[in-house]
Amino acid sequence: MLNLGLEQTERKMDPFWWVYMFLAYTFVLLLGIACIIGPFVLFFIFKSYWLLLLIPLIPLGWWMTRGMIRVIKKYIWLNRHNSTYSLKNNVFSFKEWNKTTKDVIEGTISIDQIDYIVVANYTFQDNHAYARAGVTEEVPKNTRPPIIYVVLTMNDKKQVLSIPFYENHTVDPWLKKFKEAKIAFYYTAHDIRGVHSEDKVALFENEDLLIFYDYNGAWENQVLDLYNTWIEEKVVPYQSEEVDGENDQTSQANKHEASPEKLPFSKWARIAAVLYLLYAVGLYITVILAEKEFVNAESPLPGFILLFILSIIYFWMFRKHLRWHYMIRFCVEAFIATFIVSVIFGDKDPITNEMFAGLTASTIFFILIVWIPYLIIRFAKKKFH
Repeated sequence: MLNLGLEQTERKMDPFWWVYMFLAYTFVLLLGIACIIGPFVLFFIFKSYWLLLLIPLIPLGWWMTRGMIRVIKKYIWLNRHNSTYSLKNNVFSFKEWNKTTKDVIEGTISIDQIDYIVVANYTFQDNHAYARAGVTEEVPKNTRPPIIYVVLTMNDKKQVLSIPFYENHTVDPWLKKFKEAKIAFYYTAHDIRGVHSEDKVALFENEDLLIFYDYNGAWENQVLDLYNTWIEEKVVPYQSEEVDGENDQTSQANKHEASPEKLPFSKWARIAAVLYLLYAVGLYITVILAEKEFVNAESPLPGFILLFILSIIYFWMFRKHLRWHYMIRFCVEAFIATFIVSVIFGDKDPITNEMFAGLTASTIFFILIVWIPYLIIRFAKKKFH
């Protein structure tokens, strides 16, 4: 009988999601570059010293650009360095990349040199970006697939290799091979994939972490019983000692999650200073465009566009404190900011006066649609946090 052996490789990101993510990060990168060079370009075009107020955007753009370059380089590296494991003719080969240090461990050993294995589940985040599924197929964002921790000794030092799987049935061929080789099986309910190899060894030597079990040929049918047994043996005996403290912590956590955090004045002042400075510059640019007849001074659309963009940023910046009355609060603050700017700069000529009158009116009527950006941020907060 032909022995093709077993091979497991960390998945690469799905091409669609890779392109989507790359374009999203590239957009933010270009936005950061625009923040750096934009003030100089606008000043050169309009020759207005008011545009020097955009200079604070330069360090912001530098921070965004550096951050996005790091993130893009990180994802390129992760997508090109995938750990691989193979088992053929009782020979176990591996090449495992450490995602934090970018070091690699590789080698080939006999399966008999494996001390024992620990089987568990781990949290696989952003599963939809890696899943091999059809375009219309619904895929969960986070899953709990199995993982095998292989404990072995190399150069008189214990090492732990982590073999991740993505569906329950794909782990069974590996478990059958390890059982045929009479390797000891253990189980834990803890998710320790992100723990360093040396720390994993220390955790596995802790008798409170592992339970021994006999593999019966189907991981998916056995994992729930294993979990319940682990809870009974490792958690229940200690519940009576810790239940009061845990209940207190849980009630505090639930109370904390039930209502948004209170907004300190200092935080509001910092964010508002940046937001309304940008808003004032946006108003000034809109007036200049109206004077040059690029924008209709009688149309309320420029004001609504400015307010819509500003409200999206406003609600996102205050998302941890977001409550329904922030819609009213934003409209009031935007009206005050528009009124102040119009009083200072609204007496240049009839077009400017007309433009600022329209912008002020836009802030009054914006309360009719302010719920749209508010609900967008509420939805985004639940979706991504």
